[in-house]
Amino acid sequence: MTSSARFFKLKIVPVPNRETVVRSSVGGCPIMPRGAAWPHCRTCAVPMVHVLQLDGIAGSPLRLGEHLLVFQCRNWNDIPEFPPESGALPDGHWDRGEGHYAFFLTPPGTDEYVLDAETALNISELVPEETREVTKDMGRAQKFVTGKRAFKLGGVPSWAQGPRVLRCGCGAEMEFLIEVPADLPFPKDPSTPEQRNAYSKTKFYLFLGNEIYLFACSRRCHPQALWAIVQ
Repeated sequence: MTSSARFFKLKIVPVPNRETVVRSSVGGCPIMPRGAAWPHCRTCAVPMVHVLQLDGIAGSPLRLGEHLLVFQCRNWNDIPEFPPESGALPDGHWDRGEGHYAFFLTPPGTDEYVLDAETALNISELVPEETREVTKDMGRAQKFVTGKRAFKLGGVPSWAQGPRVLRCGCGAEMEFLIEVPADLPFPKDPSTPEQRNAYSKTKFYLFLGNEIYLFACSRRCHPQALWAIVQ
């Protein structure tokens, strides 16, 4: 059985000047809560790469006034920890593990400031285009629905290896935000050293270029209560 769902396709549009402040971008100038520092890898102690940021859109799971930021260590290109089999994330999960990535979801009304531009990546604007996708019910045996494989905000995850349903440590369900399809490259600045464990000298990949499904606590209990399912 098939049906359709609304989502926002994210187009990557190059921007000539790296210092241009773009609120929804790959690379560029991170927009963070005033007083927040650029995150460092807890293992390598080096500043992470600002991979992308995205403003919320009315009618999407990234709510109007919210601001999402994604960072990854420039040295440690690896997947996040696997979620617990129970599906229940531990309290304060964002402060556990190797700490080679960081997600932030700034709530509406936050006093923000603009940091210096990311130097590892070329800046591109993320332009959302509202569209619809055909979803597929995998049937009674598998009991899940898949959506279109795309770089997208909202809609239904494409689930390369089947769904994972998680709960936040606060007890709330985790809400699907964005999908980053497998092998999606982010243009790297020519002066930046080649990314470790990558198969391109000119591109940067998030979590080894795997398929990524990013979720946030539906209750928004903490600005870092997010989790990435990687398949």
